[in-house]
Amino acid sequence: MPDNNLFQDSKAFLSSVLRSLEIKRAGDDAEKLREIGELSDDETLRKWLWTIAVIGAPACFIALPLLLCVLNIIFSALVMNVLWFFAKIAMATVIVIFALAAYLTWRKAGK
Repeated sequence: MPDNNLFQDSKAFLSSVLRSLEIKRAGDDAEKLREIGELSDDETLRKWLWTIAVIGAPACFIALPLLLCVLNIIFSALVMNVLWFFAKIAMATVIVIFALAAYLTWRKAGK
């Protein structure tokens, strides 16, 4: 059996996917490509986690409930229960992403 750590493998895979996305978005901009090349896997992952947490928190905790309150006028209670269930899953996901970003940042500061 390989001695690889699942967390390290997942982190490396996710950061490589994010790095390829950044490279594709950078296009022919040499400065952005140089900056992307200088970032480590941990820094790339941390940057994206913080971005998702900062954008996702207001979207999930402010905009989504307001939207569901407006949709409450149109849809029945059963449909609204299902929509609120998915909204709560989105909120929990943002909290987990924030906690992971904070943990990786705290762990980096401790080194």
